[in-house]
Amino acid sequence: MHVAKLSPCGVTSAGLRPETSAEAMPMWIVSVLSLWAAYWAAMFAQIAHLRAIDDGVGAVVFSWISRAFLAVGFGLFVVAKSG
Repeated sequence: MHVAKLSPCGVTSAGLRPETSAEAMPMWIVSVLSLWAAYWAAMFAQIAHLRAIDDGVGAVVFSWISRAFLAVGFGLFVVAKSG
């Protein structure tokens, strides 16, 4: 039984690159998830805007949720672009 050893340059002794977590997820799933996160970021940003216009209650919380979704979407976009 041959066990492939990982060299410092990231290539195994068999000449193959080990699979990383970014390569394990198909690109279309990353794209769909990033679009989904951007959609919900826009929804929560709109709710925060409308709450700020109306009475201001909960506007800050909705803007935080929107920022979180936006950060997730951006992170997924970066993962998709690097892969």
